[in-house]
This record gives sequence, structure tokens and C-alpha cells, in this order.
Amino acid sequence: MEEVVRVGLVAVWCIQDEEVSRPTMGMVVKMLEGVVEVEVPPPPKLLQALVSGESFHGVGGNSRNDTLSHVSVDSKDSQFAI
Repeated sequence: MEEVVRVGLVAVWCIQDEEVSRPTMGMVVKMLEGVVEVEVPPPPKLLQALVSGESFHGVGGNSRNDTLSHVSVDSKDSQFAI
């Protein structure tokens, strides 16, 4: 059960809103192996919206390859689009 919790916490760290808040792949491996303790991450806005049943609309860009993605979640209608 401890391993399942650790994997869940790492997953939430990996989907943080701010890219600088996300762990590197090397750190992810260390966290999954149990070498580094995994702290409880702050909940990302998208996850908060899904849990609370609120609508979330956000736009995120990726400066490395100049792509733009649009995220829209309306849990009242059970819709999710990227």
C-alpha cells in the first residue's frame, strides 16, 4: 500500500501547473525507488476542479516546441478535452 501512495504522490508532482515545480525524470526515479522521500504536493488547479466539481478552463503553452494546448474540464457534464 505504501508503494501505491508513493506512486500517486509522484504522479501529482508530475502534473503541477508550473513546469518548474515538476520533478526531473532523475528525481522521479529516485522518488519511485524510495531513495528520496516524497512530500505531499500542492494540488494542481486541474485536479482541484475535477475533485470539487467546478469548471476549469486553461491554456498552456510549451516554449520548447512552440505548441499550444487548450484544456477544458466541466465535470458537471463529465466533459474533458485537451
